Amino acid sequence: MRRALTAVSTVLMLSACAASAGNAPGTTDPAATPDKGSVAAGSITLDGVERSWLTYSPGGPPGPAPVLLVLHGSGDSGAGLRSAVGPDIEQVADQHGFTVVYVDGYRNNWNECRVEGRWPAKADGMDDVALMHEVVASLGTSGPVYAVGFSSGGHMAMRLALEASDLVDGVAAVAANPRWRPTSRVTWTAARCRSCS
Repeated sequence: MRRALTAVSTVLMLSACAASAGNAPGTTDPAATPDKGSVAAGSITLDGVERSWLTYSPGGPPGPAPVLLVLHGSGDSGAGLRSAVGPDIEQVADQHGFTVVYVDGYRNNWNECRVEGRWPAKADGMDDVALMHEVVASLGTSGPVYAVGFSSGGHMAMRLALEASDLVDGVAAVAANPRWRPTSRVTWTAARCRSCS
């Protein structure tokens, strides 16, 4: 079931990236077979902590390619999520000319926007929104930016939608529903997002 949900959400984001790249999803020029892309590691020191990511760049001429930020769940890594879903995402990236970035969370998690939770990124006040800005800036592209995340990565994508609408043009969250209690209001909201201040 998890794989099916991931596939559906990923297809939605890939469709947006493909449309932004100027190709309708599922359509390619048969005469233009793209070169196989390349993977590069990137890193930056942010607030005294080295943060890292993997960037998959499709083959073909450089240009203002759309960007898809792929955000892993708690306990995973960008490389771990890439090994699970990367081949499918990268095949579509090659066909439609968008860049894929697998970002690593701090100690394998995110300072996403749920009120509850004491995982390391939240406890240590990591500025993961600033990280996403830095990652995109490092690419030097002017194309649209999308984010897709699984579980905690989905909550991070939702945080980007709330706080970084100047950065992201769309987000998708997989298996990342806000927690709620039937007798109280939803605990994850823009108004109560304590980690966002």
